[in-house]
Amino acid sequence: MADIQMSLADLVLRVKDVKRAASFYRHALGFVVQGEPTDEQAWLQIGEPGAAQHLALYKGELPYEIYSPNPEGKRWGAVHFTLSVPAKQLEAAIRQVRLHGIEVRGPQQLAETDSVAFYFYDFDGNLVALRSR
Repeated sequence: MADIQMSLADLVLRVKDVKRAASFYRHALGFVVQGEPTDEQAWLQIGEPGAAQHLALYKGELPYEIYSPNPEGKRWGAVHFTLSVPAKQLEAAIRQVRLHGIEVRGPQQLAETDSVAFYFYDFDGNLVALRSR
């Protein structure tokens, strides 16, 4: 496996209201919306223009979900993911999230990564961490 180079391409979240979630991730975290969000899906670019990482927001069944070993209704759960934020921008990022009525908790010192993290739940119960070194 050492010869295989990998990186995260897409993070997919199931949400109740695609347009609301897209607006939150755009305005609170600065993700760039790719195309016009529909009621069923939206794609957002994470990071600098041209970056290869994307956040996909879906309402309803996801591709290949029917093959899950879990029973219907329990095939997809809440997600936890971490966003790396430069130290000088961390406070501003936290303020932006709070402006959307989201409670942010922390700081949590993370000795294993020599960093600090703040945590919040988005409108759909996904746990998001903002981490900085």
